[in-house]
Amino acid sequence: GNPSAGAAISAATDAQQAEQLSSLGYVTVGPTGSSAGAKVQGVNPKDRIETANLMHDALLEVEDGRYEEAIPRLQRVLAQEPQMAVAQMQLGIAYARSKKPAEALPLLHSSVKRQPDSGMAHYELGLALFDTGDLSGAAPEFAFAVEHAPRWADAHFSLASVYARIDRVPEAMTELTAALELNPAHYRANLLRGR
Repeated sequence: GNPSAGAAISAATDAQQAEQLSSLGYVTVGPTGSSAGAKVQGVNPKDRIETANLMHDALLEVEDGRYEEAIPRLQRVLAQEPQMAVAQMQLGIAYARSKKPAEALPLLHSSVKRQPDSGMAHYELGLALFDTGDLSGAAPEFAFAVEHAPRWADAHFSLASVYARIDRVPEAMTELTAALELNPAHYRANLLRGR
């Protein structure tokens, strides 16, 4: 493994955990990312810590592709914090990757409503819609992701894949060109452009 990549993942995980603790109301995250304990009125801090730990473990499991392990943890998080958008999105991702689109779609739709500016939330909803065959629904979700993250090769490829299937070939070629400019070795983009 690349040590700098490992450090980046660790830093991202720490930042996510801090954000989770903050979203649970247990800590306050300052502008520099520093946190200070903040007891929540009428809430047992131990419950907040347990929820944050569940969320942290579930994030790692989703990242590692251990979706069946993540699902019950995320269900427990949402039982305690039903409005937590990131938990909704992660559970939606876990269901989608486990080929359970009926369970995934409501969570991912809710995640997008709660995080309307999140390119990742739109992208994950687009993937789930694509997997269910709803190409007309997937296209605007991928387009949103591309617009908000123009240097994301996979988002360009996903949008190109939809366009190619709905006979918008010139737009598909534009997105494939963008994907390959960002990542010339993108195997699936090269393959689709060849087709």
